[in-house]
Amino acid sequence: PLIKRINNTEMRIELFNGSTIQIVGASRYDKLVGTSVAGIICSEYALQTPFALKYLLPIINENNGWVLINTTPRGHNHAYKLYEAVKNDPEWYVSFKTVSDTRDENGQPIISDSQIESDKKIMSIEEIRQECFCDWDVALSNAYFSKYLRIAESQNRILDFPLDSSLPVHTFWDLGISDAMTIWFV
Repeated sequence: PLIKRINNTEMRIELFNGSTIQIVGASRYDKLVGTSVAGIICSEYALQTPFALKYLLPIINENNGWVLINTTPRGHNHAYKLYEAVKNDPEWYVSFKTVSDTRDENGQPIISDSQIESDKKIMSIEEIRQECFCDWDVALSNAYFSKYLRIAESQNRILDFPLDSSLPVHTFWDLGISDAMTIWFV
């Protein structure tokens, strides 16, 4: 009874009170600049460009609007930085839930331990830690040495050493054509 018109092509719903609900991808956030947005939902924020929120936030503030953000961790990126910045801020509501915390209306786990075990046939331990246990510290699943770096870190084998400026330093570069660039200093 609230809906006046639905436009499936533009993914827009017009309501009788004059409000509009529209789905827009974060890659097209520039289409919303200059509008009078009253609320936005950033779904899977870690996979979006952070510019979408940065450009739309002034519009939200001007309209005394709201922002809802959900995400699955993807390392220490812009989503992690935002979470760290607002997790103890009383002006933000923050909820951090893993599969261990989520249950259905009968108190049963939404994702059971047996399902997670079964998922190990398809997903790496790193992917399960990221997707099910919201682990911000999981490296990219295709990073070759992430497992070994995690083990070395847990055994306190990653240390800081003083630099000796009298010794040469050699660099080895992976230019990262389709992924992040990496530089090793030896």
